[in-house]
Amino acid sequence: MKWKYNIPHYWESPEDRTLWEDVYLMPEDGSSNGKSYWFTLDALGSPAGGLPNGEEVFEPADVVRERNLGFLGDREYLITETFYMLIRAENFNQKELLEWAKVLIRDQFGDAEPILVEGSFAEFSDTNNHAAEIGRIVEAFDAGIPEDEIINYRQGTSDAPEG
Repeated sequence: MKWKYNIPHYWESPEDRTLWEDVYLMPEDGSSNGKSYWFTLDALGSPAGGLPNGEEVFEPADVVRERNLGFLGDREYLITETFYMLIRAENFNQKELLEWAKVLIRDQFGDAEPILVEGSFAEFSDTNNHAAEIGRIVEAFDAGIPEDEIINYRQGTSDAPEG
């Protein structure tokens, strides 16, 4: 089956290597009722490693790497129910990211031969919470709202710690 995908972060080059990335996925057959799946891929060396329960921790990379190796055990990858995906790799480029996206589709949706087709951000802009939030930020920039006001707004959203 064909799957549209979008990577919401800008990459200078597809050959650049990174430690984590977000990807939006949506089956082209309409079976997701206009909603997309948002997953985050983390390599072992990610300095902001997430925990399988969705909690984020910010620790030195070597500490995160060792903990992540413990989570993986003998597996090459781990996918949580919140679509956080941890892989046994130090980093990855865009081609490798898309191959991992296919692994996630096979594992979670049973599609043995997924075909990825790039979609625009506009096609995903209101299909999941993450994309909707990025869309609101883009709209604020486009409306000329000062960057410090946008940052203050973001700090008051669900990403901000309670307290």
